[in-house]
Amino acid sequence: MKTVVIASRKGGSGKTTNARNFAVALIKRGKRVLLIDTDLQGTLSKWWNRRTVEDLDLLVVPYSQIKEAQASALRAGYDYLIIDTPPDSNEAIEGTVSIADFILVPCKASPDDIEAVVETHKLIQNAGKDFTFIVNEAKPNTSLLTLALETLSQLGPIAPTQYNYISHPTSAVSGSTVIDTEPSSKAAEDVVKLTNYVLSRVGE
Repeated sequence: MKTVVIASRKGGSGKTTNARNFAVALIKRGKRVLLIDTDLQGTLSKWWNRRTVEDLDLLVVPYSQIKEAQASALRAGYDYLIIDTPPDSNEAIEGTVSIADFILVPCKASPDDIEAVVETHKLIQNAGKDFTFIVNEAKPNTSLLTLALETLSQLGPIAPTQYNYISHPTSAVSGSTVIDTEPSSKAAEDVVKLTNYVLSRVGE
């Protein structure tokens, strides 16, 4: 079982969108996936409750109990454990990162997001874990995107950029993702590229 943690100290960076997109993309490839929501806001849980297809399991677990939850998931035979984390909590990031095989660090192409990512990066470095940055909701051919990619590349690897499409929040209304609703779209293509990249980094 591979444990993938999505972590950033900045709220609104796209952690939950990345978590559900990656999870559904894995499901479509025949993987057995467990989502864990450690964020008290429960955005991932609310999305899951709206989902009508029973193809994806979810647990709400405080980060203080994440090791026990991981052990249970391993015993249950899941292929992937995907953990969504809260913002503004070093303890939550440290606790979940400590059990991760791989970490996705999302941010948007803004100075505020990049500053927050630097703090997250320090926590991941201290743990000695493998990771990648993801730029979310990007607008193509902008100076902000160029600056974000240049800055992040000095800190570590960068996954395929996820561009700004209204279909992401639109599909979430029904507990779906763009992989479900628009599998041939540019938005879904971004998710497939991200999924391929992450799988290559975790050894699949």
